[in-house]
Amino acid sequence: ESTAEEIGATGIRCDVSDYASVEALARSVIAQFGKVDILVNNAGVGSLAPLAKMTIDDWNWMLGVNLWGTIHGVQAFLPYLAANPDGAHVAATTSIGGFTTMPMLVPYSVSKYAVVALMEGLRMECENDGLNIGVTLLAPGPTRSNIHKSMRNRPDASSNGGFFDVDLDQLDAFEGGVPWKEPIFAG
Repeated sequence: ESTAEEIGATGIRCDVSDYASVEALARSVIAQFGKVDILVNNAGVGSLAPLAKMTIDDWNWMLGVNLWGTIHGVQAFLPYLAANPDGAHVAATTSIGGFTTMPMLVPYSVSKYAVVALMEGLRMECENDGLNIGVTLLAPGPTRSNIHKSMRNRPDASSNGGFFDVDLDQLDAFEGGVPWKEPIFAG
């Protein structure tokens, strides 16, 4: 609320992992503004875990925010974007993790690879269907943000399975080093 007030925006609470919450957000936006010009799917969590320590709850949480959050945004807002007579735009933030992975980042990369496919497919379908909707995929590298505090937003944080948060500022990643040995695939 304070950030929204500071920048002159309208803040609406939304849980991107819950379709009903995203659908309610879309209806609120239409009720308040009458149309949608741009949708930016930017929610994400980035906790790390070795695959051997992952639980199904870990997977559900990571995919629920990173992948399902984007799917929910596209699903709930696409009809409104398509109905905008002036055209519209949809963007999603993925990561370089959507093109490569390394140990401990596999769950994150799985979610981000899927978002890449979703957005590439959406772009092709909008073009094929003649929809005046631009599609952008943002794929930044390591970025200083609060993603290193992802666990604070996990509803069932007490059963965090194998996940842990790491502040990238504490790693060699910003100095050109790799925090683990070699990436499994470097494209």
